[in-house]
Amino acid sequence: DLKAVKAVAADGYTVNYDLSQIEKPDVLVAYAQADGPLTEEDGAFRMVLPEEEGKLNVRMLVEIQVVQ
Repeated sequence: DLKAVKAVAADGYTVNYDLSQIEKPDVLVAYAQADGPLTEEDGAFRMVLPEEEGKLNVRMLVEIQVVQ
């Protein structure tokens, strides 16, 4: 059974999301923003949870792990 999802950034920063956070339909992994590509500060990918605080929206995303 899936218990959580872990997002890992290039600098080692990690966030563990529980199912109530990650199963929402507006959660996504972004590679661009409305006006073009992500900034260099954001990296190639960014985890986006629109209803959560900024620190939970992992920048420079390099890995997503499923925690069982």
